[in-house]
Amino acid sequence: MLEEIYLNRLRASRKILEERKISAFIFASYPNVYYLSGLKASHAYVIVSKEKCFLLTDGRYFERAKKMAPSFMEIILIIGDPFKFLKDFLSSLRCETLGFEKDRVACEFKERLKDKRYKLIGISNPLKTIRMIKD
Repeated sequence: MLEEIYLNRLRASRKILEERKISAFIFASYPNVYYLSGLKASHAYVIVSKEKCFLLTDGRYFERAKKMAPSFMEIILIIGDPFKFLKDFLSSLRCETLGFEKDRVACEFKERLKDKRYKLIGISNPLKTIRMIKD
């Protein structure tokens, strides 16, 4: 039952990709990472692409993420510098455009995530309408 709830949330979040014509979306805020994955972690990201969904976290939360996250999420261990890792990971997905929560992340996050391999597109409250419906 819980797995189905998370799957429905993933499907709804993918509509953002379609509506905004973006390749992938990175969720970095604690509330939205928890909402999409069930993981309570101070350092975790959910990346949703058209084909896959990833939960990236560091060694402090990695084992818990493997146990708690929905089965459709691929769990990735962040190694080394988090921003270099994220940029390389996003590049490996061949993202041309990357959405991010512009109202939930610091300017520094956006600046450090910038890369010539993809274009950043800030979206305010990307999950607002999805989260209105309580499941």
